Amino acid sequence: MPRDIRIASLDIRASDDITVDVVADSLARRGVLGVVGVVEGRTAARAAVNDAGDVLVSIEGRQPTVESASGVVESLAGEWSADVTLESDVCFVAASARPEPTRDAEMPPRRRVYVIGGGVTGDPARRPDFAAQLEASVSVIAIDGRWVLQAHGEPQDYWPSAQRPVVAVTAVGDSLTVEVWSRDAMRGAVGSHDAQMLGIPNLTFSWQARWRPVSDARGQIADIERMLGRGRQSSSSALGQPVDRDAALAELGAERNEIEETLTRDNDHALIDAVVGAFRLPTEVGRIVRGTVDIDALPGAEHVERTPPGRMVWRQLHPARRDSVWARWRRRFSR
Repeated sequence: MPRDIRIASLDIRASDDITVDVVADSLARRGVLGVVGVVEGRTAARAAVNDAGDVLVSIEGRQPTVESASGVVESLAGEWSADVTLESDVCFVAASARPEPTRDAEMPPRRRVYVIGGGVTGDPARRPDFAAQLEASVSVIAIDGRWVLQAHGEPQDYWPSAQRPVVAVTAVGDSLTVEVWSRDAMRGAVGSHDAQMLGIPNLTFSWQARWRPVSDARGQIADIERMLGRGRQSSSSALGQPVDRDAALAELGAERNEIEETLTRDNDHALIDAVVGAFRLPTEVGRIVRGTVDIDALPGAEHVERTPPGRMVWRQLHPARRDSVWARWRRRFSR
């Protein structure tokens, strides 16, 4: 397989709903090597491009050739009556053929869970601090020497060195994202550098959709489309220097080869568990992200409103549950 193949994201904004099948058919008729899926409620695609930003195409499984990206994008925009952009690290092409604004897609539920590994004492008196820090109400529980936290609303990410490593696992529909805030990545960051980077993750791993290949070809074509469906990794550091990925993963007790293996996995029902295992996170994280358990239902969990008046209202609306003696004992001593 050629080494100069890049992944380009194909974003589609149509006035009418456009399905995965429609997009797959349009790409297949043009021979575009790609994958299609649903990203946060909207149909999207990825296409293979070369270092020059040209789109790779293959008609009836023959050896790949290239087409001008602008020609492909303009053709697709006209067929779909949509605004279409093709973007990668080597190209950006856009075409508009949408007669009216796109209706906002209905967003699937968003479940985001933080695992905080630094500065954890288990002291319940510290739990209200998280609500103030993230500027949101939170549900929090101590598990195996770490805080597991779920914020409600739109939290303000703010993770000083003392609280790191911090991992956030987010699921939106079929999309899964893992963000890592590393203590090592903050080494040497002071003053304004430190303040600017407190909310920006140092490593991001994402599985955008349950991609399906456009073609049913085998061999080289199948290999290219399989590559297009892989998970992706990006990084950012406080001082603009490369992130030491191995050091960041070592803070979690994770192994590079296991993380890389998750990036090659299919985005299916088993991916969340594989990611939780590879990043050495508590198993409860997978259950919360999948939506099979409510964090507030876990023994030892506490819901903390952001302000004292809000906490008073919460307690009035959610009286203490009558748990078993065993559950009350676990809640007491897990704090």
